[in-house]
Amino acid sequence: MPDLPRRWQQTFNLRIDDTSAAGEVTPQALCAVLQDAASRHAAALHVSPAYLPDQTWFLAGLTLQLPKRLDPTRPLTVETWPCGAERLLALRAFRLTQGDEPIGDALSRWLLIDRERRRPTQIPEAIAALAEEPVPELPYEPALNGWGDQRVHTWPLTVRHMDIDANQHVNNTRYVAWMAESVFQQKGPRALHALQVRFDREAAVGEALRVDTRSINADTFGHRIVREADGATLVHGRTSWRPVKPVAADASAG
Repeated sequence: MPDLPRRWQQTFNLRIDDTSAAGEVTPQALCAVLQDAASRHAAALHVSPAYLPDQTWFLAGLTLQLPKRLDPTRPLTVETWPCGAERLLALRAFRLTQGDEPIGDALSRWLLIDRERRRPTQIPEAIAALAEEPVPELPYEPALNGWGDQRVHTWPLTVRHMDIDANQHVNNTRYVAWMAESVFQQKGPRALHALQVRFDREAAVGEALRVDTRSINADTFGHRIVREADGATLVHGRTSWRPVKPVAADASAG
C-alpha cells in the first residue's frame, strides 16, 4: 500500500469544556483527541470499520504518559502510527507536542472484533504490515491485586444513552472520565500525569456499575469498574496526578 499515509499528524485546538475546574485538560478530552487521530488515520489507511464491513475496532488498552504539563491554551499536535502486533492485538503509538516541545507519549492496544459474534479475530497480514517504528516503551500494569484488604472509595452510577458510542457500548473516554471523577471526589481536580487502562468487557445502557478507587501513594490511584449485576470487572486502571490550584471563577463568563 505505497500511497497510503503510514503516519498521521493532526493539530487540535482545545476548547473551554475540555478543561477541569482547575483549568487543566481533562483525561477524557485528551483520550478523545487520541481516539479522533487514530480513527482518521485508520480511515486514511482503509482499515476503519467503513472498509471492514464484518468487523470493527475495540480499544483494549491504553498507556499514556505526560512528563510535561499540557497547556490548554496552545494547539496540541498528535502524531500517530501503527507500530506492531501482539497476538490478537494491534498496537498504535502516539507522540504529543505543543510547538516544538514534546509533551507526552501513548501506546494503545486494539482488538479487531467480529460484529455479529462480538469475538476477536486475527489481525490480517495486510494490516500488520502497516507497522512503523518506534514502539514507545511505556509501562502497562493496569490491574491491581488485594482489593479486599484495602480502603476503597466506591462511586455507583448507571450507564446513560449519552455514554454509548457507534459500537453500541460505553465509549472508552467515559470510563476514563469516571476514573478521574472518582479521584476528584476525594482529592479535588488535578492535572493528569500518567494513565494506564485495560478494557476487558462491554457495558450497555441502563446497567448499574460502580467505580472502585484506592490509593497506591499520594498521587497514584488504582481503579476498577464493576458491573453490579454479576460482579464482573469491566475495566482496570491506574492514574497518576499533579496537584494544582483551582482557577478563580470568572464572573463575566457565560
